[in-house]
Amino acid sequence: VNVCLIHERNIGIMKANDTLVCGKTGTDGTFSLPVIIGSRVDYVDLSYHDHDFRPSSALAFESKLIEADGYYGDYDFVDVQKAPLFVDVVGGLCDRNLGVSTVKIKIVGCEWGGMSGDQENTRGVYNGVPAHLLDI
Repeated sequence: VNVCLIHERNIGIMKANDTLVCGKTGTDGTFSLPVIIGSRVDYVDLSYHDHDFRPSSALAFESKLIEADGYYGDYDFVDVQKAPLFVDVVGGLCDRNLGVSTVKIKIVGCEWGGMSGDQENTRGVYNGVPAHLLDI
């Protein structure tokens, strides 16, 4: 995920955004960015394939002036992007319907409870599935 710290300026009646610094999250989702002391960070911009991110708790990021002895960690964001999932369950060279199948959907490496359901047709459409690497 690309992470940028943004400073928002007022120019007359207009607002302009200045990117202070950008970086990428590690494989574990954490990030650390060097910010100049005295900078004001107004918000954190996260981007990854048009996904939508939200703070994971009530501890949302608030505008702050960066000070030499300050700690600016523990801000957790969650990818809340959803997408439709199409699952085809067929058998043989002719792609025959196998009858009623139980489909279980889980996010790889995540404790999310998942989704499951019975699929009677060859193709099942599951809406509102988290847009992540899935185990079907």
